[in-house]
Amino acid sequence: MISRGLVEPSVRIAIPAERWSAGTIAGHPAAIARPILANGLGQTAIVVSDNGVVTTIQADNLTLDELQRIANGLF
Repeated sequence: MISRGLVEPSVRIAIPAERWSAGTIAGHPAAIARPILANGLGQTAIVVSDNGVVTTIQADNLTLDELQRIANGLF
């Protein structure tokens, strides 16, 4: 799922805080949630804030590398 909107830089995603880290996507600040499973699969998410536009990318059973490639392609 990909969504974009002119909103405050916050979202509600049911992923525990310990799985989130700060990062960048195409030079933009991002919050990145790693998958729970050791094989790299499970729910992942990336939230990017860019000049007041928040983009949220969520996936189930994609590796974090795959999700990051998708996110980078949006910018």
